[in-house]
Amino acid sequence: MGWTEVDLGLSTEWTYAPSDRFTAVLGARYDWNSIVSHQVSPRIHLRWEPVEKHTLRLAAGRGFRNALPLVEEWGRLATNRTLRSQPSLGLHTLWAVIPSTWKRPTTQA
Repeated sequence: MGWTEVDLGLSTEWTYAPSDRFTAVLGARYDWNSIVSHQVSPRIHLRWEPVEKHTLRLAAGRGFRNALPLVEEWGRLATNRTLRSQPSLGLHTLWAVIPSTWKRPTTQA
């Protein structure tokens, strides 16, 4: 029983900062995987400081991974259970959007 997987990737990003108060980063990653073929993972990060010491951020993007149940459930092997082969569980993909806010603390002089 063997497992061979090959993954080749290429990534790029572009940063746009028209002022000290706004930054946008656009990125993308292309992967060729021997099991799931071609995948593209775009992403974006935005940072805006509407007033001094208060920052709003937004990050969004896509990710993927192969399901590896034997590796993820390794502890079940200690229970003396019988393992049965199953077809590939395929690709897991995720789109995520993460908003955040941050206020810089003021320092007391």
